[in-house]
Amino acid sequence: MIPVSVSSGTAAYPADVEARLRRLFPRLCYTDCTAQAIAMGDARLANTMLVGIVSSALGDIPSTAWHQAIRNRVRAPLLDRNIAAFDCGRAISHDGLL
Repeated sequence: MIPVSVSSGTAAYPADVEARLRRLFPRLCYTDCTAQAIAMGDARLANTMLVGIVSSALGDIPSTAWHQAIRNRVRAPLLDRNIAAFDCGRAISHDGLL
């Protein structure tokens, strides 16, 4: 997530931010969810993608339970895209990044 101060242009992101974060968080999943969500058609899907990434750290909860939770909260016209974004996030974390 890009801080508002960076997105507004009042501050700059450190060039070595990923290296700094990896030193602090060895299991870091560093990915540009916003770019991937835009490629899926809607930047807001980044939020659901992040849920998919985080869900992998909560291994006791199966994907089917997460899918049901999304179905309970997301309107029908947006449902398929949100499920796809969740699954994309889950795949990112399962590719050895988390």
